[in-house]
Amino acid sequence: MSDQLSDNNRPPDSASPPTEAPLLVVGLGASAGGIAALKEFFGHVAVDQPIAYVAILHLSPDFESQLAQVLQFVAPFPVTQVQETTRIEPKHAYVISPNLNLRVWDGSLIVDPMRTREERKAPVDLFFRTLADSYTSKKPDIFLLERFCGPSS
Repeated sequence: MSDQLSDNNRPPDSASPPTEAPLLVVGLGASAGGIAALKEFFGHVAVDQPIAYVAILHLSPDFESQLAQVLQFVAPFPVTQVQETTRIEPKHAYVISPNLNLRVWDGSLIVDPMRTREERKAPVDLFFRTLADSYTSKKPDIFLLERFCGPSS
């Protein structure tokens, strides 16, 4: 898989940029074994910061995912399973749907069906590449996770 987005990976023209982007988009990647860690993380996230969170897991394409519902029990803001182009909003969490790739483009989450075996193995990599591509032109800021989530216990 290329580190650059090809023209066929660009979102449809209907994906319009948001009027106000979150201060920070936090990407979280894990295998299915990382659900407990995600629950722990979202159980300690502060709700008073304009941050959006996106969780990407390696999910089986053969089963429905209950990740959004599981995380909604502990997260202090809405958790949405992304199934179509979705504008990224602050104080929200988004999770990947099974058998779909999730990309960031111009303040939106874009979904594409997984077409190749390589894509099925690397949804986290694809997401992080597009997240980096979307924010590389912006001045980087350093944020301490503890500032937003509070001290670890």
